[in-house]
Amino acid sequence: MFRFITRLVEERTPYYTFPSLRAEYANTPTNWSFRELELIFRIVDQMHIRSCLLLAKDPSLVEKYVRAASSKIELEQVQHLDNSIEKKPSSGFFDLIVLEDLNLASDQASICDSLLSKSDEQMLVINLRSESCFSLWGHLLESPDISVSIDLGRIGMAFTHSRLHKRHYNAFI
Repeated sequence: MFRFITRLVEERTPYYTFPSLRAEYANTPTNWSFRELELIFRIVDQMHIRSCLLLAKDPSLVEKYVRAASSKIELEQVQHLDNSIEKKPSSGFFDLIVLEDLNLASDQASICDSLLSKSDEQMLVINLRSESCFSLWGHLLESPDISVSIDLGRIGMAFTHSRLHKRHYNAFI
């Protein structure tokens, strides 16, 4: 986790593509800062993410940054979290789940269960500016399936990993 925090979360060195992405989307409304979008880019690139589920009410810049990081990634974007995810990845579960904003009508605990696919390794990135996502974050922190969580102030990161001990970190970007 130390390497993840120091090499990805706190890293300030830009990738060659960041200036062009910032320029292209400078006037596009988003729920994320460019620094947070660049962190998602780094995660996809350096963690070799193969599949991503994006939960967002509207079209999202997260999709653009994920696709810029990997042209081979299996990406599914949905507006409602239910059982109607059309395209499951070939592995059967998503390596990365990004929660930008949710339409929450059901029980928080059941949402947590449906998000966590019981895979050995899974990562969630949650926009804590969204009231619904912030509420879900509290439930995820209590879940026994979450082994490590990182609070970055405006975003939260959670990991399911059977070999990691339950820990919580604060690392503000």
